Amino acid sequence: MSDSLIVERLRRWAEWLQVRNGGAYPSTNILHPSWMPPSGQRGSAVRLSGASDGPATHRVLCEPGLLSEKQLKLVELIYLRRLTHFEAAFVMECAESTISKRLTVLHALIDGALSYGSMEFC
Repeated sequence: MSDSLIVERLRRWAEWLQVRNGGAYPSTNILHPSWMPPSGQRGSAVRLSGASDGPATHRVLCEPGLLSEKQLKLVELIYLRRLTHFEAAFVMECAESTISKRLTVLHALIDGALSYGSMEFC
C-alpha cells in the first residue's frame, strides 16, 4: 500500500475514533470541549463515508509491541490532534525532519501489519 493510502487510512481511523458509536456527531469538539451532540440524534441517518476500516486499523495500532511509545505519540499528534510536522516536532522536542522520517517508518510498519494480517484484538 502506498504511503498516501496509509495516511488516508489513518485519517479515516482518527475520524472513526472521534465519532461516537459510528454516528454522525463527533464525541468532542475542539473549539468547545463541553459541547455534546443533540439528544436523540445519535442514530442520525447522516454517516461519515469511508470509516469502515477504522476498527481494523485500531486493532493494528493496539497490537502489542508493533509500535513504540514515540510512534504511538506521533500517531496521536499527527492524526488525532491534527498537528503539523512543525508543531509535532516542538512537542516531541526533535527536528521537523525527524518527524517526517518517523512517519515514513510508522507508515511502513502499519502497512506491513495490514498486509500480513498480524493483528490481535486489543
